[in-house]
Amino acid sequence: MPFQPLEKQILVSKPGLGNESAKKPSAIQQLLEVPWLGLRSDVVLHPGPVDPDGQRSYVLEDPVRGNNFRLGYAEGELLYRLAREPDPDAAAANLYATTTLRPAPQEIAAFITMLQKEGLANLPTEEVIRREMQGHGSEIRDHEDTSHSPDTSFLQKIFQGAVFFRIPLLKPDAFLNRALPWVSWLWSRPAGWIYLFCGLTGLMLTLQEIELYFSTVSYLFTPQGAAIFFLCLALLKTGHEFAHAFAVKALGKDLHVRSMGVFFIVFWPLFYTDTTDVWKIPDRGQRIWVSAAGVLFEMAVAG
Repeated sequence: MPFQPLEKQILVSKPGLGNESAKKPSAIQQLLEVPWLGLRSDVVLHPGPVDPDGQRSYVLEDPVRGNNFRLGYAEGELLYRLAREPDPDAAAANLYATTTLRPAPQEIAAFITMLQKEGLANLPTEEVIRREMQGHGSEIRDHEDTSHSPDTSFLQKIFQGAVFFRIPLLKPDAFLNRALPWVSWLWSRPAGWIYLFCGLTGLMLTLQEIELYFSTVSYLFTPQGAAIFFLCLALLKTGHEFAHAFAVKALGKDLHVRSMGVFFIVFWPLFYTDTTDVWKIPDRGQRIWVSAAGVLFEMAVAG
């Protein structure tokens, strides 16, 4: 599944750059439309991979929604201080005193506003009620707008559904935790040698009977052959997705696979596995291993 970043990186100030006025924090609360009440207590800030320019990055996890947000070095340093200081002015003062970052108060306020819009911060009760009413009102307006043109609305829904829609089928996290000790040997070094031996042996035997092998291809175009082919393909792709899921679990039980299912692109079905939590892993090689696990599984089966 694709990573869900913040809309943009707000803090664009470079380390060591800035004017004298930025060194004294202004009343940042006055720049906010919604008062800052701090981050939600359940969000977690993880160290992320190193950026191409050599700076550290961070990953902010929202465990309730299952989202992860990629933050740059400046955003991560500010967020760390916002989590420790209830007052944004005090957080900014700490940032100025302990780092060479000099974001302007307006930039800090914009970043805080982004956190509030993404639902990562605590909000006043009246703001929560206002947003709920605003969301309900927008649904009513959408219904009124579409009620005047039912044909257009119907066609739009058909088109959107035809292009892409997703159906979650499983929440496999608990099963994966229980099954992991029983299947972990499948990616051990001895198992790898077994896959290699079987693959080479099967290739040599197939080459010896290559004409017989190709002569059986026509069987796949019969009703029975096509049914068997699609059944095997479905089983293979199911194993492919579970390979991704177990690869995530093999890297740590604090990583979760929240859903598995099927999505349709122009009515063509494809299986999917939600491996969003893999972005919490700073090692790029391990993330690549998770991405390659499905293909490696299919190669092992082919062997």
